[in-house]
Amino acid sequence: MVYCCVCGLAVDGIYYPETFDLDEEEIAQLYDREKLPESQLEWTQAAFCTINERSFEDGELYMPIGIFCFTTLAGEYVEGRNCSPKFQSDGQLPDIASPDSFFPVHLSCLTLIEQFVKCKTFAKSEKPTSGIIAIQYFYKVLDSLRPLIREDPDGVTGKGIEWKHGYYGARRFWFDSWTMEPGWEFLCADPFEIATFTDFLLSNLNLIRVREAQQELLVLNKHQTANDSSIAALDALPNELLNKIIALLPISSILNLHCTNRKLFNKISLDQNFWRDQLVSGRLISFIWDLDREPCLQKDNEASDNTCWDWRALARDLVEEPFVELALKNRLSESLADGLGRRHLESWRELSKGATTKLKGPPPLGLINRVRILRIIEEAMRLAENQK
Repeated sequence: MVYCCVCGLAVDGIYYPETFDLDEEEIAQLYDREKLPESQLEWTQAAFCTINERSFEDGELYMPIGIFCFTTLAGEYVEGRNCSPKFQSDGQLPDIASPDSFFPVHLSCLTLIEQFVKCKTFAKSEKPTSGIIAIQYFYKVLDSLRPLIREDPDGVTGKGIEWKHGYYGARRFWFDSWTMEPGWEFLCADPFEIATFTDFLLSNLNLIRVREAQQELLVLNKHQTANDSSIAALDALPNELLNKIIALLPISSILNLHCTNRKLFNKISLDQNFWRDQLVSGRLISFIWDLDREPCLQKDNEASDNTCWDWRALARDLVEEPFVELALKNRLSESLADGLGRRHLESWRELSKGATTKLKGPPPLGLINRVRILRIIEEAMRLAENQK
């Protein structure tokens, strides 16, 4: 079995076994289907591909479907069989002796790579990038990290790429078949379709008095400049037009613009509605892009005249929440099955031992998995950046 280099799950999908020939004890060793119904596994089953340098020739993404995997990113060839998504010939693929590096990955994970790279590009006010360029960039990240990926001390071959973090749980289950140990459902939960996502976030909003919110706004703005110099192209604009411009900017640019001079300081409000709109827009936090807008707007109707919902605090708590660490801490505090991979257990315990939450109620499993996968992507990019 081969594993995705981004999420660490089996590239050909995770499936529930037929239960008609299993006894009660065997069924008890599977995932809890109430927590993780079969539909939540479909994102792993859609398709997978392998990417290498030749995947991006002619400005198009060529993704051979099949198995091209290595013990590590060092580039050792293990095995290969493939066909293109359109079942074309294999003429574009390198032969066994080629030094090219292939990386197995779910098509779903390519979507998360694209989402994350575009989010980071927007946050840095850089030129927007296409999906193909985003995926090609991440391929170059993987390729540059080959010297850093250590050999598997257990001698596992033909499995996938070894990361020191062990995919935050998934590496435990790299065997001839995926083992569904109860309590690890978050590893496989759909990171795209999170039905209770908006409800979970809204349940974590807290009411504060309007005066208190105004005082917090003053604290937030205490470093604003007292410079009255004018930026005629902006501070003379009507508020409606200025707001349209602001809607296209990342949060860092908005905060800088807000502090440019007194006119813009007064025109650009950083009240709770601002933080709500930023959160709903999907541009504020890298793992939030699909909130339902209407319920968020309607939530404000539940506040009284002298209170408001603290959207700014919610955004801060979401950014600071250790979703992955808490999931690991909760699972590792319970008994674990014998015989499964244990080499990462101590590092996961060390990582999660001090994790605490500010949020109410357990987060959706799909949200935990989304944060887990995006974190793997982000850490790979950070490692590559540090190599420069």
